[in-house]
Amino acid sequence: MADALVEYIITAGVAEGEALPSAAELSDRFGVSRTVVREALATLVGRGVLTQSQGRESVVSIPDASDLGQLLRFRVHREDVSQKDILETRLGLEVVSATLAAEHATEEDVEQMYKQLALMTSAKSDTAYHQADIQVHRLIAVASRNPLILMILDALEELLLDIRVKATRLRRSRGESLEPVIAQHRKIIKAIAAHNPASAGESMRNHLETLRKEVC
Repeated sequence: MADALVEYIITAGVAEGEALPSAAELSDRFGVSRTVVREALATLVGRGVLTQSQGRESVVSIPDASDLGQLLRFRVHREDVSQKDILETRLGLEVVSATLAAEHATEEDVEQMYKQLALMTSAKSDTAYHQADIQVHRLIAVASRNPLILMILDALEELLLDIRVKATRLRRSRGESLEPVIAQHRKIIKAIAAHNPASAGESMRNHLETLRKEVC
């Protein structure tokens, strides 16, 4: 029933913020009891597809990155996915992201990337450094003009943050500077600004391969 309601929302074009028909109407439409409808509605609330007001009106919502990320994080740990698996997936995703960004990025996109790079450079704490790092990669995904890449990268954010923190701690323990990592980001952005897809993709690949060798 929950799957049928999702299909109904899609085919009927029910927009975000619009209410579904009442449980009684849905019961008649699908030929099931109101109890079944209410249970299906509750399931979709749990998935983030619907929200319910105090009056029990069911309103269409869109699961955000945190909803997707929680589900993904749960499955990753249940399926015993390794950091190596995560980084290999990230490699495929972000090399394409950088390549597409070099084709589609505007001057404003590049300007925003450089602003976040400056924040990485001037960060006074590892937390600030990691947040700026995340934003650089996210802005590259935005510039790729591929909404699915951005959606997946947002969902992976917490998992990737764990790896970023581990990598930074390892560098600190070896007494190494973060400047080489910042330089790798600068090279990626420079290639995107020059609209050189091959160079942007290769620079991203080199950056992520270096990270993978450090933490795996």
